[in-house]
Amino acid sequence: MFKGEEVVRLPPGLTGERLREKVEEVLSALGRTRVEERGLISIEPREKLGSFLTEVSMEGSLRPRSNGHEVSVSYECKPTVANWVISGILLLTTCVGGAVILVPLQAKSSVGKAVRSALADLEDECR
Repeated sequence: MFKGEEVVRLPPGLTGERLREKVEEVLSALGRTRVEERGLISIEPREKLGSFLTEVSMEGSLRPRSNGHEVSVSYECKPTVANWVISGILLLTTCVGGAVILVPLQAKSSVGKAVRSALADLEDECR
């Protein structure tokens, strides 16, 4: 429902398995991370990034470029089933149900900040 993407370019230097390990190590700040040999990055977000009302999902890619590598992380924050139920009940009874649906929008800001921070750390460590 609320999506974002962050991208960082890494200078030449680390390659292959060493680069994948470094990406996994640094992005583990976001949650359990695995970088496949093909460059697909799967991230199981830490629980603190989501909530009872917000489901967070993340994925990314590691791609070679002419002057190094590019790492991108896409994320999405969407309402959980509980959020929809609470919103529906509140909308029927108090007209504030729409506000509860927007909880994932606030989470998107926090998740985006965490992703930008992790990618900045990765960029620093690869210099």
